[in-house]
Amino acid sequence: MNLSETLWRQILALRSAARADQGDQTVLCLTDAGFQYYEPNSLPADAQAVVSRTPLTTAAMPAARLLDSGLYLSTSPSLDRTREHALRLYLPIALADWRPQSETLVLVHMAQSLDGRVATVAGHSQWIGNTENLHHAHRLRALVDGVLVGGNTARCDKPRLDVRHVDGDNPARIILSNHVSDLTCLPRVEGMRTLIVCSDDEGLPSERGDFELVRCKRVGGILDVSALLEHLQDLGIRSLLVEGGPKTFQTFQQAGAIDWLQVHIAPMLFGSGNPLLDLPQITTVDDAIALRDTFYTVMGDAVMMTGRLR
Repeated sequence: MNLSETLWRQILALRSAARADQGDQTVLCLTDAGFQYYEPNSLPADAQAVVSRTPLTTAAMPAARLLDSGLYLSTSPSLDRTREHALRLYLPIALADWRPQSETLVLVHMAQSLDGRVATVAGHSQWIGNTENLHHAHRLRALVDGVLVGGNTARCDKPRLDVRHVDGDNPARIILSNHVSDLTCLPRVEGMRTLIVCSDDEGLPSERGDFELVRCKRVGGILDVSALLEHLQDLGIRSLLVEGGPKTFQTFQQAGAIDWLQVHIAPMLFGSGNPLLDLPQITTVDDAIALRDTFYTVMGDAVMMTGRLR
């Protein structure tokens, strides 16, 4: 997706402002100077877009689109469609701190083949997505507090999980694994916080050099996602990007914890490998999990689908 450096810097600035100020009854207005707070009845003449907690319509902003729970976007008819699409894609994440304090925004972003595979049988998944998707993923990382992967993904792909391809700050990287000794292969990223989430009965030390251990209980052998999100909130992580793998995605999905799902669909066929999700068998199409508020983004030679799961 084409995104100007100017608009990206404006979105980054908005993210920083949202962290400092978690919203009030005023609205955010985008002009050439960037995002600024205004009263709803005193919008500037050069307003291009307005973000508000309630639907706002004026003569200059004739329609309001739901961005996320309690978040609306109104745009001027003269706003470039590419810029409008970028706002729709990134603003729900940039404004995650506007959510109630008890809520954590959880976004899943994964790449799959045309036949629905997210990794080979051996667990390899780099690089299903293309360059455009890579830059998009790094933008997402720059907007969230933490990026999370499972232990298998960490061991197979050895991801840095940083934002080296875009401007912005690195999030905390979070690895789900009870085999801490297997994760020494992770690339070191200077100044990047690393959390290892393990079961609360592992008997492992709370500090091990360059990473922190977060103990989180399992129920019936399955990670207690609600407890994990509470732990992460206590550590200052209120927005979370889940990048893989399929078992981790499934754990969060079955817990009903995913707000947004983004699937990059690459023009390739595997014929075998790990599926995006392995759910219980259904009988009719009506039994399928339906995404809401879906939209599509062209990513070079591929397409990405974005939709809400809750």
